[in-house]
Amino acid sequence: MKSESRTIFEVDYHELEREVKEAFGVDWNFAAAQEANNDTMNEFSVDGTLYDYEREEIAAFIDGTHDGDYLASALMNELCRLGRIEPGTYMVRVSW
Repeated sequence: MKSESRTIFEVDYHELEREVKEAFGVDWNFAAAQEANNDTMNEFSVDGTLYDYEREEIAAFIDGTHDGDYLASALMNELCRLGRIEPGTYMVRVSW
């Protein structure tokens, strides 16, 4: 069996929600925004790179005209770009 070893950052979804609140001043519900089920892990590759449309969606999220649905990847990449989280692979744990 072929496999690889890599570093993965595991974070609870509540911690990510707090980081988003601190960084952007907006309450956000990861599980609802991503339609994440209970007892799941959601993987994101984060390197701080954003497309123009993602920047626009984040600006709309901050000013209250976007509800934040499906923005987890973009928000995490913006957090990385801002130096608030490291680049890498993140597993966001959802359990309530």
